[in-house]
Amino acid sequence: MAEVSGIAADENFQQLVVKSTGIEEFNKLLAECVGGYMQRKRFTDGLKDLLAKVEEIENKISVMKAVGKAKKMEDAEQFLADNYTGADLKEKVAILNTSLQAMLEGGQFTAEEKPIILDNLKTRRDTAKAAEKAKLLEKLERTLTAVIKAEGIDREPACLAQLAKLNTNLQYIEILAKRDSKN
Repeated sequence: MAEVSGIAADENFQQLVVKSTGIEEFNKLLAECVGGYMQRKRFTDGLKDLLAKVEEIENKISVMKAVGKAKKMEDAEQFLADNYTGADLKEKVAILNTSLQAMLEGGQFTAEEKPIILDNLKTRRDTAKAAEKAKLLEKLERTLTAVIKAEGIDREPACLAQLAKLNTNLQYIEILAKRDSKN
């Protein structure tokens, strides 16, 4: 029932969202490890799924306390209850949503991400129109305009120095492989 799967099963994801990771450390790790728009979007989606599971477990615990029955929780549920809190996860989701909005408005996404973002925003805009949500519609229109105007950025991989070193090693190995085996 409360099984953790997908991105939530990843070690790095768990390190970022566990309740022992404070907000200051969360922001630092977020900047270092989750740089791109699509990575943050995927991270946010995983965090929202985890939040739903944690809130369900917290509700279950509060009902158990109110009723007074000490029913044993499953191991997976107990793990989630011990390591995560709904309030902490909500705060982290809010930080991520603010970050994503700032990235969109500031054009902090790659050219490859732009079509995906535009499709997502257009779908959300159409849903807001159908639901007659004027404020959300206005916000989405502003964001759509900003994304359309933005060129996108070139993002260097965080591990560029390591890649350069590995490439040098690979070139050396290729040179050695071409040499006569007697040498």
